[in-house]
Amino acid sequence: MSLSPVILTRGTPEAWYMMPLFLERVRKFTGSHTDVGEDPLPELLAGAFGTKDQRALMIAILDDEKTLPEALVGHVACGVETYLGRSVCMVHQFEKEKTPDQDKEAMKTLNYSIQALIDNWCHAIGLDEIMIMAETESRARLFKFFGYKPGPVLMRRKFNG
Repeated sequence: MSLSPVILTRGTPEAWYMMPLFLERVRKFTGSHTDVGEDPLPELLAGAFGTKDQRALMIAILDDEKTLPEALVGHVACGVETYLGRSVCMVHQFEKEKTPDQDKEAMKTLNYSIQALIDNWCHAIGLDEIMIMAETESRARLFKFFGYKPGPVLMRRKFNG
């Protein structure tokens, strides 16, 4: 299996076909990883795509041996957010499907390629910091390989009723 990251921009004809598939993955991710209910992220990404808004980055991860829609096996969704009065890149979602035949070195290369795309986008729009939320300690360790360092710890408390 050979995987490739592809930035979805409105100037690319294939992106128009992939965008609904991409947004469906974003919705499914939200539904399976959070309990926020209706997530505005898919609509924000669709709006950015439709208007050439550079404050969103959408990366499709494609299996080069398949055709769409089955070829879309992962996604990355980033946006510009304000944190402590500064504009930063927030990686909202980063997911790729796992298969038993994945080559570890190939996955490492893919992850570095994706990180380079994110870095280049940040530099192009004048951002100098990237933030990503890790659900678990093991995911946090994975992100450390790409230069991320622990920052403020997000904690939650929900009210009942």
